[in-house]
Amino acid sequence: MNLAVANALVAGVTKRAIGVKVLDGVTAEQQFVKLIYDELVELMGGEGSSALAGGDRGVDGRPQVVLMAGLQGAGKTTSAGKLALTIVTDPKTGEPTGRGCVLAAADVYRPAAIAQLQTLGAQVDVPVFRLVAVFG
Repeated sequence: MNLAVANALVAGVTKRAIGVKVLDGVTAEQQFVKLIYDELVELMGGEGSSALAGGDRGVDGRPQVVLMAGLQGAGKTTSAGKLALTIVTDPKTGEPTGRGCVLAAADVYRPAAIAQLQTLGAQVDVPVFRLVAVFG
């Protein structure tokens, strides 16, 4: 994450958290996670953004880009495959949506992660873009 983005996230969460009382029925940790979630949503374009509404195009007319970021083993690759399936196939009817999707393998240092993404892409019939890292 870019340092400026991280600083904006921390500042936004700090601003939201100051003076907030813990709600009945939730722990302070749960409420703090919600504050972080709300700030991340705002940082990514807010509740009304077309990415959250499922639109193909952003406000500027360019294709939507979804970045999956997290720790190794957190389920990013599997979630990306499920998200791709949801984009190209209506979950209720199983019919094609007519929307396009491409998965991009960005973890060039873990070939197994790239192979897993290629397998998932083949299962949901979505192309996978990958770069091959050259070492040495």
